Amino acid sequence: MFLGVFLIILFLTIAGLAEAGMDALAHSFEESIFKNTNPNFWNPVVSGGNKWKNGDRNQGERFFLSSTLLVGFTEGWHLFKMIRTLFLFGAIALICGWIIALICMMVFKGSFTIFYNNFRD
Repeated sequence: MFLGVFLIILFLTIAGLAEAGMDALAHSFEESIFKNTNPNFWNPVVSGGNKWKNGDRNQGERFFLSSTLLVGFTEGWHLFKMIRTLFLFGAIALICGWIIALICMMVFKGSFTIFYNNFRD
């Protein structure tokens, strides 16, 4: 029982850390600990094009699934988002089981895709 509670708390802490990283990159990059690192990966102003060939969306993905499932390997903000999502749903899995967590993740990602596509112009 103690190990399970410890893992849940650990997973939620890692998810919180990742969300803090997302916000630091998105809202205060120039004051963050990431400002003196690789800006092509960490600076959201310039890293967004990393998922596309030559930074051009019209040329397609830089590598297979680089704009969807594997986007977390193209830029810092999406890396933190991937970590946050995996650890949040990992905590759900520890509490409810992997089948419930997978169903929850599919509902979450499906609803995100539908709403995101409808929010764009």
